[in-house]
Amino acid sequence: MAEQLQKDSVLRYPIDDIRLSTDFNKKWGLMGYSSPFSGLMIDWRRNIGIRFGQNKENTSLKVPPNIKKLGNQLIQSGSKVSCLLLWLVLSEGIVGQPIDSLQLDGPRRLRTVIATEVLLYTGTMVALDQLWYRDYPRQSFHSFNDNGQWLQMDKVGHAMTTYYVGLLGMDSYRWAGMDEKRSRYWGGATGWLFLSTVEIFDGFSEEWGFSWGDFGANTMGAAMLIGQDAAWGEQRITFKFSFRESPYAQLRPGTLGDGWHEEVLKDYNGQTYWLSANVKSFLQEESKFPDWLSLAVGYGVDQQVVGEGVYIRQTDDGFRRLAGVRQFYLAPEVDLWRIQTESKVLRTVFRTIGFIKLPLPALVLQNGKLRSQGFRF
Repeated sequence: MAEQLQKDSVLRYPIDDIRLSTDFNKKWGLMGYSSPFSGLMIDWRRNIGIRFGQNKENTSLKVPPNIKKLGNQLIQSGSKVSCLLLWLVLSEGIVGQPIDSLQLDGPRRLRTVIATEVLLYTGTMVALDQLWYRDYPRQSFHSFNDNGQWLQMDKVGHAMTTYYVGLLGMDSYRWAGMDEKRSRYWGGATGWLFLSTVEIFDGFSEEWGFSWGDFGANTMGAAMLIGQDAAWGEQRITFKFSFRESPYAQLRPGTLGDGWHEEVLKDYNGQTYWLSANVKSFLQEESKFPDWLSLAVGYGVDQQVVGEGVYIRQTDDGFRRLAGVRQFYLAPEVDLWRIQTESKVLRTVFRTIGFIKLPLPALVLQNGKLRSQGFRF
């Protein structure tokens, strides 16, 4: 038996090994909303790009070489959704926070928001088409089942990304003067539509397929945003993310990342997704409980070297069997978004990094055993 097993061999090697749909993630996702826009449409049948006006020829947009090079570097570092989500983080802090400084009236603000979202949405879809999907054969629309892969870490990432894209959209619409009800649903639809478009792209690619699991996770992320705003008029429970390097990436650097900058996007063993509940918002208004102190529950995995199945590794003592296990966390959290400050710089910094779960002590449940951990991500 030992002679038949080669070093670092894999049992039940995952079909979807190349695709890592984590939405750390996997996406930070890019904000965008495809409102009805005459003269601009995605050609779903051939999925080659976009067409303008009445031009009946399918004309793919040319991506500038420097932009294409940057996009390739990002995509090679992680999954397509991871790179989009990374872009969202930057947009959330840089675009979403201090646009109040623009001295525009209501209608002009709304036109600015819609135009920005259309451009970002279009640019992102073109970039995905040119930098990712064009290297894989196209086929008719189809679906596939990846619900058993990566212990559903990628699904949590999809929900988180949809949530944050929708939140950014909702905030932008309200800045533009849209009423609370319409901005709530338009914002939620922004995140949902953006991620669902990526799923449709997958559905036309021979390499992947439309994932109902991903689609469901996208819907849950949008529902979490819309439901809280409808019930409470605020987001009392938010997604958070943390990462630390794991020892497993070196076993499969092509899949799990080679170096910190790739592993943060690709190695699920180092990622933890959190739901952070702001305690003060659930108490009476006269409560003296700190506004910025929250309680967070987290979810992560360990020993998840392949999407599904068992990874067999040869060691000096023989062969080691690695099978993924789930981890659950409970920890306090500092909500940077609720810290009051007069500094515009600090507000922008807090807004930009507010999605990150700060390294605080936590309780960890793994394999039915409870333990504590110190200050670490």
